[in-house]
Amino acid sequence: MFFILRKKLQKIGIILVAINLLACSHQPDFKDISHLAERGDAGAQAKLGELYVEGEVVPQDYKKAFEWYSKAANQGNAEAQNNLGAMYALGQGIEPNYKKAFEWYSKAAEQGEVKAQSNLGAYYANGDGGVKNYKKAFEWFSKAAAQDNAEAKYSLGVLYEEGYGVTQDYKKAFDWYSKAAAQNYADAQNNLAALYAQGKDVELSDKKAFELYSKAAEQGNEKAQNNLGAVYALGKGVNQDYKKAFEWYSKLLNRKMTKHNLL
Repeated sequence: MFFILRKKLQKIGIILVAINLLACSHQPDFKDISHLAERGDAGAQAKLGELYVEGEVVPQDYKKAFEWYSKAANQGNAEAQNNLGAMYALGQGIEPNYKKAFEWYSKAAEQGEVKAQSNLGAYYANGDGGVKNYKKAFEWFSKAAAQDNAEAKYSLGVLYEEGYGVTQDYKKAFDWYSKAAAQNYADAQNNLAALYAQGKDVELSDKKAFELYSKAAEQGNEKAQNNLGAVYALGKGVNQDYKKAFEWYSKLLNRKMTKHNLL
């Protein structure tokens, strides 16, 4: 028996902001950024933290990233505040501390930092730190969605589909998933496909479900890869093809084994 699964509320989708600072006619090099950061420039400090997280220009070093984000965050840099919150939540460069993560997300979100608003919504939705409040999650996701954040739109769709903090409303879930899917957000594409597959407040369409599962699966979405394997095996919205089903199940299995260092 094959099962088509739909994704519930994801564990916190922590977002580190890619900081585009120090704009000029050329991209400043590491020495330029370091010099400015040492002189107390908050933007340069935040950028330096980003470079240490990425590990491309310099060796990856979460402790140094944490130090530079801290300097910038304490000067009120909203993007650094969000990234510092993410490091506390993930335990990168510092021991995990949800209380600290919440504090920094809140500071950045209050300044209008859209990624922090989405992260704060996820914090409340997932109950990180023992604080689960779907109404608060809805408020912060709504603020981020108003700034065109795809992840927040997807999360609002989940809240409406499941009836978390709001009256369950499949139509509104469909609308929010559609908006996020239009921005090529894979989780939303998968969940929107599931609504089409199940005909929840939308005309049942195996063809549209197949198309959306395919888009999400091509982006590496694990649930969509499993679902795409299932629709090929069942011949839902596409000609039955066990070879294709095997290929997608294999991709998913290999991905999981790689993730857990089993290959």
